[in-house]
Order: sequence, then C-alpha cells, then structure tokens
Amino acid sequence: MLSESIIVIPNVVRKLKKEFNCFIGCVTKKLNTFFYMKLHLYYVYILTTKNKTVLYTGVTNDIKRRVFEHKSELYEGFTKKYHVHKLIYYELFDFIDLAIAREKQIKGYSREKKTKLIDSMNPDWKELEV
Repeated sequence: MLSESIIVIPNVVRKLKKEFNCFIGCVTKKLNTFFYMKLHLYYVYILTTKNKTVLYTGVTNDIKRRVFEHKSELYEGFTKKYHVHKLIYYELFDFIDLAIAREKQIKGYSREKKTKLIDSMNPDWKELEV
C-alpha cells in the first residue's frame, strides 16, 4: 500500500544525489521487501571560450564527465574546433524530456537573451565548479 511506503521529497533526493552520488532505497512494509531506485538527474549547460566569444549549449546526465570531455577535447566537433571549455551556466532537471526541451529552447535564444540568462546566475561569467 502506498501509504505504508516511505516517500522521499524531490529536493531531498537532489541533495542526496549531489552530495553522495548514491542510490535511494524504498522500503515497502506490506511486502517486507527492499528495492533500489537509481536517481537520474539531467543538466542543461552552457560553455564558453576564454575570451567569451563563443557559446555552446548541451545536455547531459553527468556534468562532471561531460565537462571533462570538453576540456580534454576527446571528441571531434564544435567545442574542440573552437576550444569551448569553460562551464558558465547550468540547470538541473529530473526528466530527460524536459532537459532536452530546455536545451532546444536555449539554443533558439539570441546571443543577447543567452547573455541575460547567464548573467542571472553567474554575472561575472566565472568558471563554475562541478
């Protein structure tokens, strides 16, 4: 019965995922079972160059890995060609479809609108730690 299950609040889940990168267990008393539900978080992010002339918007489920890949220039493509490595903005999502929709929305923005978005979170455009 659902009323007998432990309910985890989404903000708590995000905090646990961020701080401990762990699995959350859910206990159901009625069935006397224990099972794990892997947490999935998705990031929409914006990178720029050292001189802030180029912006790149992407989506990932592992921001640390993805930024490392960009900085290491592991793959051929836009970010390697233009040396776009500096993480300056990101948003967090629980569902991939929402993250992809947001990525497409941001990619459709003008440079001015992207700049305002970045400035709202990171006015100095400092490189963000992940």
